[in-house]
Amino acid sequence: MNERFGPYILLKRLGIGGMAEIWLAARQAAPGVRKLLALKCILPSYNDNPDFVRLFYHEAGIALRMQHPNIINTWDCSVIDGRHTMCMDYLHGVTLQELLERIHSLNQPFKPEFAVWIAIQILEALQYLHTLRDESGNDLRIIHRDISPQNIFICHNGQCKLFDFGVARMGERDMDIQQGMIIGKPAYISPEQCQSEPLDGRSDTFSLAVILYEMATGSSPFQREDDIQTLNAVMHSPIPSPNALIRNFPAFLSRIIMQGIERTVSKRYASAADFANDLRTFLKVNGHTNVQPALAALMHSLFAPEIAQNTQFLGQFLPRLEAGAPSLNTLIAASRPIHDIAVGNVVGSITVSKIKTGDF
Repeated sequence: MNERFGPYILLKRLGIGGMAEIWLAARQAAPGVRKLLALKCILPSYNDNPDFVRLFYHEAGIALRMQHPNIINTWDCSVIDGRHTMCMDYLHGVTLQELLERIHSLNQPFKPEFAVWIAIQILEALQYLHTLRDESGNDLRIIHRDISPQNIFICHNGQCKLFDFGVARMGERDMDIQQGMIIGKPAYISPEQCQSEPLDGRSDTFSLAVILYEMATGSSPFQREDDIQTLNAVMHSPIPSPNALIRNFPAFLSRIIMQGIERTVSKRYASAADFANDLRTFLKVNGHTNVQPALAALMHSLFAPEIAQNTQFLGQFLPRLEAGAPSLNTLIAASRPIHDIAVGNVVGSITVSKIKTGDF
C-alpha cells in the first residue's frame, strides 16, 4: 500500500481477526537504517468501543513485559493517527496451524522429533511466562489460556515463538476481566478451563500436550463436530495413547504425552520445565541433535513459493523507502540539546517522572 501511518509506512495487510488487523510496516529511520514491523490495530468499527479498547490494552500490558527468545516481542502500544496500535516483531514464517495444514494437504508425515522440538520451544516460553515477576519481585501469575496452533509461530529458520496474549490472565482470579467465561479454543483447553475452575500454569501445559499429541499422531484427541461435543470430549471421552494409534510409535514419547494430557491436574507435569526436560531426554536418547536445521529445511521446502513471493514483494518496496529516508544532515539539523528524560509507561495509571540531565 505504501501508505504512511504515523512514523511507519504500511506495506500490506497480513491478516484480520475479530477485533483487530495486522499490517506489515516499515520504519525508515536513516539511510541504510530500516526495520520491518508488524502493527496490530483495532478495527475502525471497534476503535472507540470501551470494552474492546480495555481488552486491547490489557493484552498490551502483558505482552510489553515479555522478553524471551520464544515469545514474539511487543515493542510499543500507543494511538497512531487516532487508532490504538501495538508494534511487534515481524517474522518470516507461518503459524503452526498453517504448517500442519500444509503437511496434511500433501499427505506428508510430520516427524516426531519436529513435534518434540516445537513443543520444547513453547514450553520454554511457558516456563518463563508462568514464573515471571515484576520489578519488585512479585509473582505476576500469568496464564496464557489460549495455547493453540493458531498462536504458535514457526519461523523459516526453525525457531518457534508463542504470541497473542489477548485472553491471558495476570494476577489473582478475582482480577480477571473475563471471569466466568470459557476462554480459549475448545479442542485445546483444559478440563478445568471447561468448568471455569481456578487455573495455574498446568492448564497451559495441558493445552500444549494436546498440540503435541496432534502434531505427533496427525489427529486431535478432542475435536468433534461442534463446540459442545468437543468440550464434552475434553471432559469425558477416552484418550487413546499415541502408541495405541500408531504402530511403532516411540513408547517413551507416548508416555510423556499422556502425562501432559492427564485430566487430573496433580498427575500432570508440575511445570513446563519438567515437561520440556523429559522431551529433551527423548531427543537425546534417540540421537536427534540437529532438529532446528532440519525443521528449517522442511519449512523452506514446504513454503518455497510463499518465500519467493515475499522476497519479490519486499524487493519492490524497500528500495522506494530507502530513497525517501531522511539524510544524516537532516537528522543532525533536527537535533537539539536534551534537558530532561521522561520515564513512564504506556498503559495503566503510572506517574511520569522527569530526570534532569544535571542530576547525573
